[in-house]
Amino acid sequence: MTAYVLAAATLRPHVPAPPGIDQEAYDAALLADSYDLLDDLHGVTASVAAPGATLRSALGALAPATIGAVVSGDAPDLPGLLVGKLLSACEDRLAGVLPSSDGRLVGFAVRLPVPEWVTFSLDDGLDAVHAAAPRGAVTVGPGWHRLAKPEDVARLDPRLEGWPHTRALLSGYSSGGESASPWT
Repeated sequence: MTAYVLAAATLRPHVPAPPGIDQEAYDAALLADSYDLLDDLHGVTASVAAPGATLRSALGALAPATIGAVVSGDAPDLPGLLVGKLLSACEDRLAGVLPSSDGRLVGFAVRLPVPEWVTFSLDDGLDAVHAAAPRGAVTVGPGWHRLAKPEDVARLDPRLEGWPHTRALLSGYSSGGESASPWT
């Protein structure tokens, strides 16, 4: 069995904040939760990709790791188990991907150095990955959701552990007219 060095980065989110929530605070909360998720994974060195980083450049910055992953910063309640599956996919294949329910990608992992065929972004989706990757090179894991618009916060699962920064920020926010927040 090969010993792998694992590293993962999160990309900065670009999601409009729900009404009444400060955009800067929302961006910071989403990013903090994504980083904390990665940082809590055993054996993974976590980082935040540079502003404006592409998937390829974010992965390239993870050297000297042997497996690198990038997750979207707009999936604050993403379970660590799914990121673990993403990374472990690279033990048998060149890459692993977590699709999003909206057609984009939640995360992508690959054996490093970054292969030349990684020319897509997390916003391009599975079709772009399959078109670029060699046949049989990618394992597709379970799907999850990303936040794309303010009303998507209703998809966050208050029963899941984690995402304390986003949860705290949304604690006074109601997505559906209820008087009590579901995130407290």
